[in-house]
Amino acid sequence: MAPLYFPFTFVSQQMAEALSRYFRHISVYQASAKPVPDEMQPPVQSGFLNIRIPVTSDQPRFDVVVKNFRDWADLHYDSQGITTAFLRDGTDPIPFFTGSATSQILAEIKGNLHNEQKPIEPDPLFSARVFLEFAQEFDRQSHEINRDLGAYEANVQNLFNHIKGERERLTDGHSPWPDRISTEPSEYMILRRLEAWNHLFQEDTVSSGVFVTSSRSIFELMMDKIPTAEEIYHSDTLPVSGTVNKTIQRWQDSLIAKLTSLAQNKFDASIDKLGEAQSSQTTESKVSFTVCLMPDLPPHMCFAKSISKEFSHSDKHHRSPSIRNTLIGLIEFKI
Repeated sequence: MAPLYFPFTFVSQQMAEALSRYFRHISVYQASAKPVPDEMQPPVQSGFLNIRIPVTSDQPRFDVVVKNFRDWADLHYDSQGITTAFLRDGTDPIPFFTGSATSQILAEIKGNLHNEQKPIEPDPLFSARVFLEFAQEFDRQSHEINRDLGAYEANVQNLFNHIKGERERLTDGHSPWPDRISTEPSEYMILRRLEAWNHLFQEDTVSSGVFVTSSRSIFELMMDKIPTAEEIYHSDTLPVSGTVNKTIQRWQDSLIAKLTSLAQNKFDASIDKLGEAQSSQTTESKVSFTVCLMPDLPPHMCFAKSISKEFSHSDKHHRSPSIRNTLIGLIEFKI
């Protein structure tokens, strides 16, 4: 059972490496069948990231809407692009794609704003996919900005150190791990991200009981919504980077086996304990991992409850009866 990363569809190099400290493989959703961003290609090609596309229908329509919105964003935001539009257009339940917003955008592009148009039927799943597409672009651009700022700050510090005669800290043009690990972009529109991601999740026919997020806001929101949630594990002993040796791999195998068992069986706090990761004496930044268990709450019901919506897909797909609990993990950088 591979853990499922949520509610994001972009995984940076830093985040992929952090996740690889605890897992051999992890799954992540994509909103469409288009190629993943370049930065995600290495972990995909290595087999660490498993790309899942729960919905592949309406791809031509999806591509047209995405292209039209990009054109509209460039036209209305002085070519500042998707990030500015994504930040500013935050009034709709799913930004830009309520029926009124969609029809207005398409009308402006086609130059027939004053013509009568047939009302567009709401399509929440399609709207969610489009939202996640632009959320991914926003996250990718934000990550590039943070990375470049980190590299600039590191180079400035190296210059000062050199002037003062101190040992220059080496940098290869990328931010050192402790200097620039920002979670701010991923904390934007948290509830809307979770709502949109949930649409994809409810369409997925592959069952998983283990989920991992890098957003503390998401983690805490779910804990607040589900008062029966119980923290069952916390570790902050593994360094951010380094070789994953056979000892760590064996521990990873035992960890996912235990998590899978906890998702499938009745939880007993007195006996269900997770083994500690191999301790590291290094002084570099660490990756912490916290796990909470939602007892007697299958994942499809857990996520519906987290966004305060009635679950309405119970007859749409077969749900694995073997998964009775939901496990939510939080990955964080500890500097």
